[in-house]
Amino acid sequence: MIESLTSLRARVAAQEVLVQEMHTFATPENPELIREEKALEALRDQLNRLEGGRGKRLFADVPIQNVPTAGLEYVRKYRDVKYREALFELLAKQYEAAKIDEARDTLIVQQLDKAMPPERRSGPHRTLIVLGSTFLALLVAALIAFFMEGLEKAKEDPQFAGKLQLFGFYLRGGHNKS
Repeated sequence: MIESLTSLRARVAAQEVLVQEMHTFATPENPELIREEKALEALRDQLNRLEGGRGKRLFADVPIQNVPTAGLEYVRKYRDVKYREALFELLAKQYEAAKIDEARDTLIVQQLDKAMPPERRSGPHRTLIVLGSTFLALLVAALIAFFMEGLEKAKEDPQFAGKLQLFGFYLRGGHNKS
């Protein structure tokens, strides 16, 4: 009796979990959801009929006053253990089924067309890039060389340094009369 009651309770709990899970993705009009809800109601009715005399009578219709207190406590604890055990087994089965479904639904990448080389190259023209960067580098190097030579000459010749200052003055627009 105890095992059947705990098994029934575990089935009710597992069915409740299933119905709650289905509510996340199914509409209330979904026929599968309706069928599972009716199955849950049937399980609850069966559980209520089995537990009908709870509080006044024990399972075998023996009055509780006649059963020793320790024995009653043992029966209750045993029922709870069996209930949790059955619930664990049902949820473990659902978990394993979910893992199998997840492994089965792996994303498969499929090659649609093979890669083909282009008929005509459209990338950057390397020759132009190399020639342009070489010319630009030579121009920058020449400007740096002239600048460095001018600094050395300015250190040696104070008259040349004055000419450079005058040239900088004209570059800044200092020839305006105010």
